[in-house]
Amino acid sequence: MKHHRFTNSKGTIMVRDTESGGDFKSKLECHGFIRWVSQMDVVLVRLQKPQITYLDKDGVKRRYTGDLEVLFHPRANRRPLVIECKYSAMLRRDPGLVEKLERVGDAMRRLGRDFLVQTEHDVHADGFKMMKFVFSHRNNDPHPAQQEIMDCMALHKSLTLGQLVAALRTNLVSQCEIVPEVWRLVAVQKLAVNYNEILNHAAKISLPSV
Repeated sequence: MKHHRFTNSKGTIMVRDTESGGDFKSKLECHGFIRWVSQMDVVLVRLQKPQITYLDKDGVKRRYTGDLEVLFHPRANRRPLVIECKYSAMLRRDPGLVEKLERVGDAMRRLGRDFLVQTEHDVHADGFKMMKFVFSHRNNDPHPAQQEIMDCMALHKSLTLGQLVAALRTNLVSQCEIVPEVWRLVAVQKLAVNYNEILNHAAKISLPSV
């Protein structure tokens, strides 16, 4: 089974590269992962974590395992976030599930974690495709334009891809050379993008947070 190591500027996680999501229980969970791993204040997203016990409506102890656990950089001043990924139709037709998740949320907060039920309305379905596209450039050979790209980004801090291309083309570097090198630099974490956005010429390119 082929794997990709998906990272943001501070953390790393290994996931299987399959259309069905591989280690994920659903595509919704996979897309939820993409939503959080691309945010710069997130240092790590863990699958099927943590496992806790909570009391059901009859006072019986039950086990619960989160779909995702998101850990933040200290500068974000946020507690760990545990996420349950559920389709909205499932929540609408199952009041018992909603009550269960409310009890789980209360237990999580007592343990010092925040809790979020994430539906298909909260995630960008194209995020996984965007990340796979960028990571397809990871093993490209570095282009001589690399230093010019990094110097330009050091000067401006943040540009759209179109603005970056326009700035560098004045130095006789062609667009067909610049764009693949930008994606390679994103893949190796020297530059950053938001994977929840379509990666076209309007996509924002920035330096990773430190």
